[in-house]
Amino acid sequence: MKTKFEKRLIGRDEKSIEKTTEAFKFAVSELNTLAVNWQEYFDEKFTPEKVSEILLTKDISHLIQSHFVLTRNNERAKLARKGEYKLSHLIDETPIPPFEHLKNDIISFRAGLNARKFADELENNIAKLYIDEQYVFPEAMKTAIEAKHTYYTANENENAALELVENVCNSLNAINDLGGNISGADLPYMLQSCIITGKGDKTFGELQSGASESRYYVPRLFPNWGMFRREDNALLMHVKTNLKIQ
Repeated sequence: MKTKFEKRLIGRDEKSIEKTTEAFKFAVSELNTLAVNWQEYFDEKFTPEKVSEILLTKDISHLIQSHFVLTRNNERAKLARKGEYKLSHLIDETPIPPFEHLKNDIISFRAGLNARKFADELENNIAKLYIDEQYVFPEAMKTAIEAKHTYYTANENENAALELVENVCNSLNAINDLGGNISGADLPYMLQSCIITGKGDKTFGELQSGASESRYYVPRLFPNWGMFRREDNALLMHVKTNLKIQ
């Protein structure tokens, strides 16, 4: 009788989780700082709509100047909002307070996002970060990020291949725990894409293995979370061909 398939955990892409989490934390911190400066300059809340504007506009100076004059409560500002008075004229004739500090903060914020290649993702999620008129990194988003980068098997063939990889990792880790120094790069090509090398809990010195570089940590081998995303996974091909799992 065929048993019901049960997916198994392969692993998590810890680097992507850490990278995305750090980017969100950076964005939230910077947004709250900008919100204070924006409030002081314009006397209004720094809403997600305003964030989208500063992410998309090319000319920050023009954005600040035009926003300042258009939000004034005077007749010409009202006409300009209707398109009945030239915005450039309104900017020229309006005394605009110094805005270099706010401008530089915005430029620095955008540079930080670009360095992290995070501007598009922030724009797509900005509304989720704005809660009770402040920017936060909700637990639900943290959970979603972890779930997105956590990988499971999709069928019995992958379960079988994963079990083989786990057996290899367990055996080699046992040897490493005795002072061995085997990493994924030492394995046959077919296994290299299936196994990643991490850092163990102990150094070679702590194992008293006699290794010359005793300060280095003993390698720890793990199944590669992304191994079944590769179409050329040779081990999985062999499992499909030779084990004939029903």
